[in-house]
Amino acid sequence: MWKGLVGAVLATAAAAFAQSGDNVPATELRSLLTELKIPFEEGSGTTVKLKMDGRDAVLTIARRDLLISLQRAGQPPLDRINQWNATHRFTRAYLDSAGVHLDADLETASGVSRAAVKAFIANFARAAELFSDEFAKLTAGQPAARSKIGLPYGNFALWINPQEWAQSENRGGNILFRQTHGDGYAMVITEPGMVPDGLTGLKKVIETNAKKNTPDMQITALEPRKVNGREVLVLSMEGTVSGMPLRYLTNSYSGPSGTIQVLTYTGKDLFEKSRPLFTELLEGLEINETAGPTAGKLTLNSGKATVDYDPAKWKVVSSRVEQYVLAHESGELYAQVIAEGIEMPPDKIVEIALANLKREATEAAATSREQVTINGYPLARVEMEATVRGLALSYQNYYYSGPAGTIQIMTWSPKGRLSGRQKEIAEFLNGFRVTSTPR
Repeated sequence: MWKGLVGAVLATAAAAFAQSGDNVPATELRSLLTELKIPFEEGSGTTVKLKMDGRDAVLTIARRDLLISLQRAGQPPLDRINQWNATHRFTRAYLDSAGVHLDADLETASGVSRAAVKAFIANFARAAELFSDEFAKLTAGQPAARSKIGLPYGNFALWINPQEWAQSENRGGNILFRQTHGDGYAMVITEPGMVPDGLTGLKKVIETNAKKNTPDMQITALEPRKVNGREVLVLSMEGTVSGMPLRYLTNSYSGPSGTIQVLTYTGKDLFEKSRPLFTELLEGLEINETAGPTAGKLTLNSGKATVDYDPAKWKVVSSRVEQYVLAHESGELYAQVIAEGIEMPPDKIVEIALANLKREATEAAATSREQVTINGYPLARVEMEATVRGLALSYQNYYYSGPAGTIQIMTWSPKGRLSGRQKEIAEFLNGFRVTSTPR
């Protein structure tokens, strides 16, 4: 489940530094801008800074398109923004905490002619002049405000300065940003579930996955830090991606609602120049969740379901991401709780569970099944028999699938003893709750 941590960004990093938009070579763009008499200067490897109607604009060369963006400080009424969008084609205006923006993009992935690119830039230049006239009364020079970026998993958010960072990709739990006035990059990776063993376990997962993709990756500095009262792991790392030496500064956290890693990175020789901006972005991490798991509660699927249990009677003897094995004080009753983030038909859950058991015991079989209701939630109840590593076992398993995903609660004892443990099983099941629907 944790392949996304660091590993996902390494493949992206080299591509991000390479010039993209092969249908529109950078040399052609410079030639077009010169022909159009639009002043420009080089930005990062994927951006060009333009002057349009005396104001700064940014041309971004993305993998699949060209994007031009112009911004003015100020907060005009929304009806003025709507009026602009209703009366002007091929551009879009929008308002956020940083001011009012004008954007346009041109899809290039399928091929595009030189004339089309020239017309795209020229049309935007004309629109920029009208746009500046429309909003000329706005006050310039207002301090830049930060924008809050919502994230797909976990109770997290990230505050960024939109004048310094532009979002370039959003792939599920991974969001990539480019520095608008430099050569830095940032990636936010979020995943459901909590990494066991606190910061130690989180560091181990990150380091293991990083070395799978980049064998020479080294952690050069490590320190814990508090964010919203939660301990966050701060790592500095260095490694070579596609022949390019990169340096990273990251924040990582794992808690009941999920796991997040915020990575900032650039070429090793450029890192110190971007460090202040990287530090500012990393400090924008916001963690909004209750305290970490305590004895007596299992938090499942980013808090969408929980299982409360008596820690005086049950002990967690093994834990992995969204998987827990507990032992009862009697010494002859065990439970396993497994959570998946997706819904599936109850019959399919039972089929998968039985197939998994047969990997350990080929003669495993379901002896009975029925539908039951626990705390108002419908669950499939299935009894199974199997001999695992020479020990004959009886299983009483419960399967839930609904808004909280798929939850398996399995209990077992040596064969012939499970019937005498129904009270303990019932008490354990009574702790199951669905706490929320998916966001």
